[in-house]
Amino acid sequence: MKEADRRGYRVDYIGVHWYGGINVDAFKSKMERIYLKYGKRPLLLTEFSPADWNADRKGFNSRSPGEILDWMKQILPWLEQTEWISGYAWFSPSIDNLVGTSSALFDQEGNLTALGKYYQSITPENPSGDQSIQVE
Repeated sequence: MKEADRRGYRVDYIGVHWYGGINVDAFKSKMERIYLKYGKRPLLLTEFSPADWNADRKGFNSRSPGEILDWMKQILPWLEQTEWISGYAWFSPSIDNLVGTSSALFDQEGNLTALGKYYQSITPENPSGDQSIQVE
């Protein structure tokens, strides 16, 4: 970025992918470090969702859909209200994906999971979404 600045190149956004844990403060801190590192340019989270990279068989993901939903309910309003976050897109692994099953927005039939319903409820007019949505 220093070289891009030196040359006068235009950099509108910093693209970010993130597949980490469910520590809210760690996620926010990571995004802020990236923002500061690259000259306070707006971030575009082009893919993000929690993942369990140690999951080794179906049904043994260490993060439950309820835990992911609780995390999402804290992170999405923060993303909506943080001026230097220009946009974000949840990466929805398939419900059968070992490392990301708990982060799936759709079930096997293509219906929204509780996470999908909550994600859908976020709007500019309602940046906190429907906080009453729960995992069934």
